[in-house]
Amino acid sequence: MHTFYWGDWYDEIIDPEFAAQISPIEVGKVADFVITSDNPLAVDPMEINENVVMETIKDGESVSNADRGAS
Repeated sequence: MHTFYWGDWYDEIIDPEFAAQISPIEVGKVADFVITSDNPLAVDPMEINENVVMETIKDGESVSNADRGAS
């Protein structure tokens, strides 16, 4: 399992104002991530494909939810 963190080095590539919104990870910052049906670190690696994405968060907003579909 890999967590992707942009870090301060990314300030050189993207707009510094946008970089300030995502780095460092803390309350009030935007985030892109998914919520899955099972903990991918706890399931059998041969069964990880059965793990379902329950919700997708992009820029701090829910963009897809298994109960309601894409927003």
